[in-house]
Amino acid sequence: MNIRITSTPAGEAPEEVRAAWVGLVFPVLGGPGPTTVRGFGVLSGPRSRLMAVVHRILGRRKRSSGFRVDAATAFAQLAAHSPEAIEWWRTNTPHLFRLRVFLHFDEEACTIEPE
Repeated sequence: MNIRITSTPAGEAPEEVRAAWVGLVFPVLGGPGPTTVRGFGVLSGPRSRLMAVVHRILGRRKRSSGFRVDAATAFAQLAAHSPEAIEWWRTNTPHLFRLRVFLHFDEEACTIEPE
């Protein structure tokens, strides 16, 4: 299943950086339809696997409903679409490029693409 980002997604990145996702299409990880996850903000969250465990134990994860996509896949598409936006991500969230992570786009910002 694929999703298309149709409006500026929620998140901690500046609005113009988040707006750069609009129009991009990504394969969804997991089952069909939106999922509810507990995760971290890209700026306020942990920057290592060890700190992620600490944050989980301390209950610092936020619950949200939406679609999980592979971060590496998403960043590759964003780099081709908006060099300015990907530069913000590389500068401010380098940990997301080192770790095998996923991004979570809120349900309200996405539409499911017909197969």
